[in-house]
Amino acid sequence: MKRTLSLFVLLMLFFMPSSFAEIRGAELIPADSWIYDALRYLSVDTGQTTLAVNSPASVNEFRIYLGAIPYESLGVQGQNLYRKIQDSLGSTEPLWTSGLASLDFNPVVSVTGRSTLDENAYFGFESIENYNETAPLLSVPLRLGFTPFVSAFADFSLGEGYWASLINGNYSNIPVSADDIDLNVPSRAYLSCGTDFFTAVVGRGSPQISRTLNDSMILSGTQDRTNYSSFVFFSPAIRLSITPVELANDRWVYFHDLTIRPLPNLTLCFSEAASVNSTIDVRYLNPAMIFHSYAGWRDDYGQADGYSPVGTQFALSADFVPAPGYRIYGQFVMNQFQTSYELETYSSTAGAIPNSLGGLAGIEAIRPFRNGYLTGSIEGVYSNPWLYMLSNHDISFYWYRRELMAPSGYASKKIEGWLGSPYGPDTIACLARAVYDVPQSHTMGFEYRFIYKGDNETDFLESSADDYYPDTLTEAARGNPTGTHRTQNSLSLFGMVRIDSHLVIDGKLGYSLMDDGQLTPSVNARCSMTWSLR
Repeated sequence: MKRTLSLFVLLMLFFMPSSFAEIRGAELIPADSWIYDALRYLSVDTGQTTLAVNSPASVNEFRIYLGAIPYESLGVQGQNLYRKIQDSLGSTEPLWTSGLASLDFNPVVSVTGRSTLDENAYFGFESIENYNETAPLLSVPLRLGFTPFVSAFADFSLGEGYWASLINGNYSNIPVSADDIDLNVPSRAYLSCGTDFFTAVVGRGSPQISRTLNDSMILSGTQDRTNYSSFVFFSPAIRLSITPVELANDRWVYFHDLTIRPLPNLTLCFSEAASVNSTIDVRYLNPAMIFHSYAGWRDDYGQADGYSPVGTQFALSADFVPAPGYRIYGQFVMNQFQTSYELETYSSTAGAIPNSLGGLAGIEAIRPFRNGYLTGSIEGVYSNPWLYMLSNHDISFYWYRRELMAPSGYASKKIEGWLGSPYGPDTIACLARAVYDVPQSHTMGFEYRFIYKGDNETDFLESSADDYYPDTLTEAARGNPTGTHRTQNSLSLFGMVRIDSHLVIDGKLGYSLMDDGQLTPSVNARCSMTWSLR
């Protein structure tokens, strides 16, 4: 046995590159990286779909997907972008190396100015959306590499907390007092191990399954610094992932996803999730099982009678490129669905269990233009009043956290949102966008968004009862919108320009009109200057 292990180690050392510090295959690509869009441009331009739609994803995984794109089929713009991605995924020279290890960091300073005319013209999720778009004042991302197969990362930052960003008259991201500082740092950190077919991650951040204009309805990237693990097996045409997400002490959601590309122009994703209000349960890590077969909602985790400890979610998504330059996609998500058999056989109980489902559909046109790509997209979203909600709060598909420091009047308030669509349940929405993008150079775009929401989301989040759930067939059958509905129309202009390798300027100018019985208009503006040392 010892001889076998020794031979294995010697073979690995023989075949490994001589400079481990310059290779970073296990390093993760951030969810907001330009590379995700760039690979989509290249794939759709050549009549293909891409599996590069999930995060966390490693450098090795992106190399596999880039290699699946036929370079010779690309035009001049595409070949230039292909080489730019290759360079970004290639070797880098860290600041310091020691044997098989390396250390690298790149301090970043970002100053943001912003203004909003009337906060009443916006929905609650937009404050989280704006906060996520605003970089901290100072960020020091630290990277450690141990051979090409192990990478560690932590983004240490000094910035304002979420509640400080909401104070009227706060026009910048510069903390002005100790109570304004975000002490829940780092907001993103991980230890990643991987090869050219497998990645294992223990991290903090915002894992994401699929991506769309309005963000994924399965697992979106809008959660604020959740703790998770991820185990991914990947190839050019098949991807299997297991992602346990810890939402609170003894509160977990386990996501299993199988993504396949049966044809070069078609990608399908089958996703299943189980929310468990208990300690880690190994059963739900098994990627070959169907969660429904466990009947976990009948298990006894020491809960009170009638208090279900397990909830489930099922989702399908599809990407289809009917012709080069065009992409059609959609998602379907459900947590509960009562069949005719259940309604007839268990009428006394099944009738009060609501169907909770939703979905989205979109179409996108991508065209090379000059040095970049023109993109036009339109997407519609529907979620019924009970999507993501289950028989009690602890197994519903939503997240929350509290900050360590907050300005006076905010300290006890929870920051909360949905694991899936940031719009939440009880929503009908439409988004249209036109963008011209030269990756890593400049971007300009226009966006129109319409949102139509009912009250059931707010009633759930503000309910003091843990079991906000219907008791009658009438309540379960409520349709969109519930209660007093609100509609919003918003227009936005946005852009980014990279002055040089160190300095980036980006901004956004928007107008919103909220109608909740009376019209409330508002103008909002944001501009950021970001400077990096390296």
